[in-house]
Amino acid sequence: MTFPKAYKEFLFLAGKHTFIEADIMDWDWMIEEAEERFEQYNIPKIKRPIWITDQLDQCEQFGFIYLDEGVEDPIIYNCRPGYVQFGDKLIKRRPQGTFSNYINICVERAKIIDKSLKKRGNI
Repeated sequence: MTFPKAYKEFLFLAGKHTFIEADIMDWDWMIEEAEERFEQYNIPKIKRPIWITDQLDQCEQFGFIYLDEGVEDPIIYNCRPGYVQFGDKLIKRRPQGTFSNYINICVERAKIIDKSLKKRGNI
């Protein structure tokens, strides 16, 4: 199993710091937290191999890609184990669609935030 081409390119271009959760947080910690949420809410674990890209609230919800799709630019999904009890689906496609589109949107947001901070003299 290998990482999709889009993810490898992202890591290459981002360098040492990607500024997404998998870089800032410990990936093993995120997997452990996700598995704890599945147990906590009595939800079956995802059986396919995944890579968690980001998380909120100790994996009450997290983004991920499947590693077994065999595509260069995989679809990014949201998993929300903490919200199934309220009627939400466990797994949904993210509106950004593909992983590369998700990263492009993150980059554009970062530019807007950077510009705003510069205007206020915060950087």
